[in-house]
Amino acid sequence: RFALTMWFSLQPPSAAAPPEHAQLQQWARDAIDAELSGAPHPPPPPPPPPPPARRRAAGGAAFGLKVGLGAQIVPGYELVKNWIGLNAKLDRADIVITGEGRFDASSLQGKGPGALALESIANGKQLFVFAGGLGELEKSDFPTDSTHAISPIGMPLAEALQSTGKNLHRAIESVFGTG
Repeated sequence: RFALTMWFSLQPPSAAAPPEHAQLQQWARDAIDAELSGAPHPPPPPPPPPPPARRRAAGGAAFGLKVGLGAQIVPGYELVKNWIGLNAKLDRADIVITGEGRFDASSLQGKGPGALALESIANGKQLFVFAGGLGELEKSDFPTDSTHAISPIGMPLAEALQSTGKNLHRAIESVFGTG
């Protein structure tokens, strides 16, 4: 039963055409009703074709664990921050360095590196964000001069991934003037 609930939650609505999506929604309602009442789950409909990798919905495993095992969903950044004692470390820090594969407006909406960046700014820390690539930062008060691209503009992703170490070294030398 748990696997079926999780199966649906991992299928993003964008993966299904309108008739498939309606079928998935009905099955999800029936499966959740069955889960809550202890009745057997209905058989799942055939899965739609998978969407492109960058369009998959997040949170499916968390939803499955919540429904199947009664898990509590908490913000990941806050959980990790408390677990590693980050508040005390930030208090002692003069500068904060963080990074992400791509740093953009979505980074500032709950992702760990963005949450750390915003908290660092709020605490008056000097911030350096190193990212494979940089995108639009819609939040106007975010200091874009603290963001630094690791990969040269236009470098194909496969090449950038193979050259991450070398590119990061160059970016650090460029920012900090080490050489």
